[in-house]
This record gives sequence, C-alpha cells and structure tokens, in this order.
Amino acid sequence: MTGTTTPKGGVVMTWHTSTTTRDDLQQLITHIRHCGGTVASCQRCAEGLLVTWFTL
Repeated sequence: MTGTTTPKGGVVMTWHTSTTTRDDLQQLITHIRHCGGTVASCQRCAEGLLVTWFTL
C-alpha cells in the first residue's frame, strides 16, 4: 500500500490486491466508505487489482 498527501491535506492511497481475496477487498471498500473515504478507481493491473481511494 502506498500513500501521498493531497494539497488540501487529504490522503490518496493505492493498494495492489495480488494476495487478497474478494471478501477482503469488499471489506476494504466498505471500511474506506465507512471512514468517509471515496474509492476513486478499481482497475485490473499486472498485480491483480489496483484500488485507489482518497480521504480529506
């Protein structure tokens, strides 16, 4: 998992899901939304899925 800070003080996180089950991914997305985060994208990549989200 990697993260960078946005100019407005939020955080953009990226997570490669190569070793993650579908249930774990669903729990991650639910947790992100529960904490006020927004899933920006979820796309296939060489490592599995690349999930990017941000918080303010």
